[in-house]
Amino acid sequence: MASSSMPDNESTSDLVAIALAAKALENQLDAAISQLDNLDDKDLVALRRKRLEELKRLEKDKQEWLACGHGQYTELSSDKELFEAGTRSKRLVVQFYLCPTERCQILDRHLTILARKHLECRFCKVNVQKAPFTVKRLNVRVMPTLVLFVEGKTVEFLRGFDGFGGTDDFTTETVEWRLSRSGVINHPGNLGDSVREGASRRGIRASRASDSESD
Repeated sequence: MASSSMPDNESTSDLVAIALAAKALENQLDAAISQLDNLDDKDLVALRRKRLEELKRLEKDKQEWLACGHGQYTELSSDKELFEAGTRSKRLVVQFYLCPTERCQILDRHLTILARKHLECRFCKVNVQKAPFTVKRLNVRVMPTLVLFVEGKTVEFLRGFDGFGGTDDFTTETVEWRLSRSGVINHPGNLGDSVREGASRRGIRASRASDSESD
């Protein structure tokens, strides 16, 4: 008799996060439908019908995204898997790395959070040694590098941490804001002020540290 293995804690955590994200979308859908059900005016009825169609499309998209591996941060193992991911998902973020350095692990943490939050985009990583053809074609040299794809086309390269302020202590919101600028994820709202404020605080700390060293 074949034995079945229990899912590890990380897999369970991913499944719970995906379920929570899906439930949140369902709750938003139910709330929106409930509000629209109370409209009586003819023009508003037409608006209600249009909105319901949009919500149905969103629900359909959500199911397709989950089927394509969205909602979790996964590792790809070959050029073929990377090509298939880019073919199946309209929006894709891939971290190219060589070995699990501290900086790669920092990105892992941020991208894991964003993968659970932004179901509209797939988040992956791949070791450059396992995808030599893609690495050569994209001329990936700096590790880590984030490559952003929209509808199968490369829209931007984020090499190292320069795109996140050049420091290691940037926030997940900074990554979220930066990715949204390229259109690879939906805009998370008015994050610009908070991101700039955080960058300013880090700059002040760096300046103070430099002054202390010079003293």
